[in-house]
Amino acid sequence: MAAAIRENIDNVKNEEEEDNESERVKLTEEMMMAEYKESLTVLILSMTLTDEDMILMSNVLKKLDDLAIIRLDSTRLDDVGMQYMADGLRNNTTLVDINFSNTELGCESVRVLAELLGNKTALTTLDLSENNIGDDGVQHLNSNDEIIYKSLQIDLVIFLLIRFYFTTHESTPKLPESYIQSSDIDSKQCNLSLLESDGCFCESNSDWKRRKRIHRIQHKRNRISDDRYLFFQNNWEPTIHCQFERRIGNTGDGGKWICDVYRLRQMNATDLLIYSFGSNGDFSFEKAVKDILPKAEIHTFDMQLYECPDGICTFHQARLGNGKDDDSKSLQMVMKELGHENRHIQILKVDIEGSEYDLFENLFNLSPSNQAKLPYIRQILFEIHLHSDSIDKSIERTHELFELFRANNYVIFHKEVNLDDPRNVFEFAIIRLNAAFFTSQL
Repeated sequence: MAAAIRENIDNVKNEEEEDNESERVKLTEEMMMAEYKESLTVLILSMTLTDEDMILMSNVLKKLDDLAIIRLDSTRLDDVGMQYMADGLRNNTTLVDINFSNTELGCESVRVLAELLGNKTALTTLDLSENNIGDDGVQHLNSNDEIIYKSLQIDLVIFLLIRFYFTTHESTPKLPESYIQSSDIDSKQCNLSLLESDGCFCESNSDWKRRKRIHRIQHKRNRISDDRYLFFQNNWEPTIHCQFERRIGNTGDGGKWICDVYRLRQMNATDLLIYSFGSNGDFSFEKAVKDILPKAEIHTFDMQLYECPDGICTFHQARLGNGKDDDSKSLQMVMKELGHENRHIQILKVDIEGSEYDLFENLFNLSPSNQAKLPYIRQILFEIHLHSDSIDKSIERTHELFELFRANNYVIFHKEVNLDDPRNVFEFAIIRLNAAFFTSQL
């Protein structure tokens, strides 16, 4: 579902770019309903809207019970339009993505929007860039922070404030706790990469746009074959690189590649949560991570009973999977048991001999109304196994898994064959970026 929505968004946006010089068309309810039904719970409009149009839109929005994504970027909305928009969306509980960028919003619009967000518990992405809301607009968000913070993922709100400051202030903004300071470039020079990488990368805007261009070229080539014999050889290559990625743990089986681990070491925080699923009694990965990140809190899980070395990690005996079969536990179940529901996982290592499909499918296949429950995981390092029981089904399931990663804003930064079984087993490493990385223009 998520993949279909994002693919539809890309297609519609391309069509809009080609037709953006067309003559003004009068908005009708039939037009909006047709657009809504064809777009799979997505409403996308890019046109000049009159007050009459906004009244119509408000009435139509009240009828769209399962609207998940609304994109009005580059549409004239202004303060009056926002009043009508808020009235139409007031009872909606399924929105996960709102884009009101470059819509001529002002201070009053932000006040109305801040109040509206109080019951939007599913919302995960909000884009208000390229609007001159000023200091008073930012203050409205600050004054409503208890409402907003309870409703939205904290990082998205913080990055939203960053984007406000970059467009309305010349001084350096207050950066989120997850921001990692770079000694090579000032944060004012890398605002685009900071925003679109959730604070992980800090590089010049020109370099970052080059990254996006390369990612989009490679991503189009990442599903080209269903041939079983060389499946991983022909599909799913890295689309982004980490300048200082590093192999942690054993030099052979058991070691994993981490993206720019030195950046995690620079974090001015003690909340470095790391999960390691599947150890088979080998704690070389955990030892290496602890040596580099001494403040890290590491939890290791395996279906067999082992004991972590003193001062390195905490061991938990558990069978990992979808939480439904064979007494398995899902990631969400584990985080709840440990009281980690509101924490971020900086690194998730997964080596659970084929159960990775059940684990990830359960984790990411959430309905739009449950997206807010999805834990934030910065990097996932995993071994994947191509099953041999049903070849066609296994190939399609693997394709769908990688598309699921992409739909949840992950990109591949490393790929490596496991020579013990080179046709069926590969190592991958992926990192989460902000949704804006995939949708913003180059």
